[in-house]
Amino acid sequence: MSQYKYRISAKGFYFNKQNQVLLVKGKTLHNGEEFWSAPGGGVEEGESIYSACERELVEETGYFGNAQKIVYLQDFQFQDSGRNVEIFTVGEIDGSKPPLAEHDHEFSFFDQGNFNKITFLPEGINPFELREHNGANYGTYLN
Repeated sequence: MSQYKYRISAKGFYFNKQNQVLLVKGKTLHNGEEFWSAPGGGVEEGESIYSACERELVEETGYFGNAQKIVYLQDFQFQDSGRNVEIFTVGEIDGSKPPLAEHDHEFSFFDQGNFNKITFLPEGINPFELREHNGANYGTYLN
């Protein structure tokens, strides 16, 4: 048995027909500073990464979507409780279904220009580059 407790998180970058990415607003634990991130959360027992991403999207934003491809992962110390592995996917908003009225988080759509003006976590990740794999020089791409 490993000396670490691992938490597996699935997060999704979901794009609409206007090539805008849907992000959720959060606050840092140490000072309450606001930031934006991909919707996502813990993978439940027996759940696939894709199913977890799609479930979290609905819970956090009310939108339905299709997770299509795993594009990035990171492993880091999660507070004091162990390690966290975050698996990022890209996908599309399902425009055929209206969003649910109830959701857990404040969210917004961002185009590339507006994305460059916000505080996004984790730092150094650009969902537009991850989606297209155009010359990004960070992390490991999974195909």
